[in-house]
Amino acid sequence: MPLHWFEKVVRGTSRNLYKAGEQLGLFPSPSPVRATPSRKKHTVLPSSEAPSVDTQQRHKKHARTSRRIKSDPQLARIWESLISEYFPEETQLREYRVVWSKRRQLRTLASCNIDSLRVRVAQELNHPKHLHWLSPLLYHEMCHAVLGDSIRQKGERTRWHGPEFRALEKRHPQISSFDQWIHSGGWSSAVRSHRAREAHAKRKAQ
Repeated sequence: MPLHWFEKVVRGTSRNLYKAGEQLGLFPSPSPVRATPSRKKHTVLPSSEAPSVDTQQRHKKHARTSRRIKSDPQLARIWESLISEYFPEETQLREYRVVWSKRRQLRTLASCNIDSLRVRVAQELNHPKHLHWLSPLLYHEMCHAVLGDSIRQKGERTRWHGPEFRALEKRHPQISSFDQWIHSGGWSSAVRSHRAREAHAKRKAQ
């Protein structure tokens, strides 16, 4: 069964959304909303193709901005481990900063902004019970950073999760089980548990 995660790939301060295609019981609508990919995002070209001067300058500018932000130590260790194991030749991946999102999430597990070289992970997963899912989640976003815009076909709607992406993604052994966890209600449970912990902490502080 194909994965049903919906993403929106955009530029600037917006985000490349990794969404679970599952009804969480937290929305008024009876079904999830599909995100529509935008038309542009930063291109990470294969080594055989030289990026344009404008692309290089834009990349350097955002890299300088990204360096001012500190990665979360735990997320950074996983990110670096994935680079070493799967993409040691993709040196630009080491420029990324990986942090916990400050926003409460309902359907977004993680986001990867290829322009600002930043990956955000839903704080709802920052719990010992869910930490083992961070590796396949970050690997999924890393695949987008590696492929960039190279999967776009002229005159056709971009398939961000097309055959090339799937072939790259399935190299990670936990992808299939992670998909099953999402669709069996694991993410929904993580969201509810996080809300309950927040409510308990708030009552305790009063």
